[in-house]
Amino acid sequence: MSHVNNQYLHIKYSGTKIFNRQGELKKIVGTHIDLTELIQNKNELIKSEEKYRFLTENTSDIICQHLPCGEIKYISKSSQEILGYKPEELINKTPFDFIQKKDHWIFKKHAKTKDLNPNKNRITFRFQKKDKNFIWLESIISPIIIDNIQIGYQSASRDITERVKATQKTKEALLKEKKFNDLKSEFVSMASHQFRTPLTVIYSNAELIEMKSYTANNGSFSNVKPITDRIKTEVDRMTELMNNILIFGKHELSKSKTKLKSINYTKFIKNIITVYFSNEDDGRKIQLIVHGDVKNIVTDETLMLHIMTNLISNAYKYSKNCQEPIIQLTYLDSTIKIG
Repeated sequence: MSHVNNQYLHIKYSGTKIFNRQGELKKIVGTHIDLTELIQNKNELIKSEEKYRFLTENTSDIICQHLPCGEIKYISKSSQEILGYKPEELINKTPFDFIQKKDHWIFKKHAKTKDLNPNKNRITFRFQKKDKNFIWLESIISPIIIDNIQIGYQSASRDITERVKATQKTKEALLKEKKFNDLKSEFVSMASHQFRTPLTVIYSNAELIEMKSYTANNGSFSNVKPITDRIKTEVDRMTELMNNILIFGKHELSKSKTKLKSINYTKFIKNIITVYFSNEDDGRKIQLIVHGDVKNIVTDETLMLHIMTNLISNAYKYSKNCQEPIIQLTYLDSTIKIG
């Protein structure tokens, strides 16, 4: 070791003795090599390896280094806590000795990858512990490449059994909910149709009472007409209620099948008025007043048709002998206000 400019250098010195013919030592020829950088690099490598060992031995994940064939050459101590195996029990073995056979292809496929993106090399599989029970592991596999040659790969694995169980419970709960919704849908449909028959009978009998009363009283309804009108009105309300329950029940249970499309809402309302409300018995016409810039909206046209015809029907029904019903459309920045 030599001291230069207040710094110590690592020097390798070698010398050769030179003798004359009489065998006397005349001189020594020497060479020296500066090993400072080489030793510094070696020290940095040792420190780096020590840091790596420290990190792997103090992480809760299982860190493994494998040969290309999968053979384990290094595994962190966390294997004992998670898998029940001491590191020395797993060295020189392969993951395929423990992974459930159905999941072998997953590990094999990603063990060959040269992609360094961890999100593309994240896999889940079932691994048999020392106690013979299987747990779910999630692993990130990274290739170990030197001079463009893959000499093996590294895996970082963690136990996700509880997460998998929670996901499975959620799926089972969703399946039960779907079955319940299907049952509810069948009940709503059955009830709606079953109610139609007695409502039809009540309505027709109310009309029959009117007819018989009119005949019995020589062309006069006497006091029966207000009563039968009230019966028929309530039957209409019940029928409308059952229709609403049926339509909204079906829509609620089939949200994923909702057919959304862009429509000109002003044109849509005008078409409803023309088709459904142009010939009312009392001769009243509905007025449409539009405010703001007309724009298309995205909606389920079938459901919106039912909503608007229902609203307009109620407007006519509950405003008899009054002024003509008015619909006001106000186009706002991203919504439409209907009044």
